[in-house]
Amino acid sequence: MKARFSRRQLRRRIGEALSDPAVFGGVTVPDTIVDWLNRLALLKGVPLNYLVPDERMLPPESIRFFYLNPSWIDALVDGAMSIGRNLSVATAAGLPAVEHVAVAAALAAFRANAGRMRARKLGVATATVASNLVSGFLLRSSVVRDFPGLGVNAYSQGGDAGTPLTILRLEQLGSQSDTMICLVDGDAQRFDLHEAPEALHFGLDSFDPGTTPVTATKTVWTFAPGPPLDITGSVPLAGVSGCLRSAQPRSMMMTAFQQAINIATGNPITSAEMGFEMTLGVAQVSFVKRGPA
Repeated sequence: MKARFSRRQLRRRIGEALSDPAVFGGVTVPDTIVDWLNRLALLKGVPLNYLVPDERMLPPESIRFFYLNPSWIDALVDGAMSIGRNLSVATAAGLPAVEHVAVAAALAAFRANAGRMRARKLGVATATVASNLVSGFLLRSSVVRDFPGLGVNAYSQGGDAGTPLTILRLEQLGSQSDTMICLVDGDAQRFDLHEAPEALHFGLDSFDPGTTPVTATKTVWTFAPGPPLDITGSVPLAGVSGCLRSAQPRSMMMTAFQQAINIATGNPITSAEMGFEMTLGVAQVSFVKRGPA
């Protein structure tokens, strides 16, 4: 003879069976939810006035460095996930156990994949992210608007840069905004801000057309011929001004310039080595955290 249960008894027995979170085993969180939590943890969609409540905290042409408060981020994520929270007063219901497992799995998944969104956007492999400490900066400057390809490198050491830290978010806050946010995984002690790498060019170190004769300087590398080419040092190039045409000082006599480089380096350079000597990097500004005086 089959036992018969009332609806109340059946609900109670189901609740008791589901009250142990272990019965659910492993929970797989959909990628859409993980990405949504990642965007939130990286402050995407958070209004700027929540981050900078007073404009005087970030005036024009200024940069402010900060650490993300993990308790604040946890509260932010907790509030976002409350939309699916169990509000039942029935303690025997199985929903609290479901929520316990699902929330823990979601938090673990988004923390483990914090670097996935930027890596996916750049088309590179996702770097391992600890997410124990997130540091960064807010930059408000016309440079942000005028140089949309502005790049950033972050390091855990100030003097000797070492291995770069993983950048979690580097974004201009709006197509016409003059404000940029940068978040990195770890305690950044040094930030290098530079122009886009495609701004590499040929040029001199300095050029002053206001003098008579025009003055110019150039430092060249000394090297042992390769391959591979082995750089041994650098030396200021003598007679750069004499390599400029007198009638058109912005034009250079390349044969004379090549001979000056040959003398300075002690090697008859090839066209490839000439290009190597003439290549200049992009402009860069470094911000280094100093300890107490």
